[in-house]
Amino acid sequence: MTFVTCNYQQAGNYKNELIYEKGEPCSKCPTGDTCKDTTEKLCLKH
Repeated sequence: MTFVTCNYQQAGNYKNELIYEKGEPCSKCPTGDTCKDTTEKLCLKH
């Protein structure tokens, strides 16, 4: 028996729309989140 699960998220990456915003890395991290200290500079949820 095989089970397949799909985890649907909000839609994104629409044609003719930017996928990134210009600005300082991690400047829009939600309150309480931290910035991953690597070259990617991604917000980390705690």
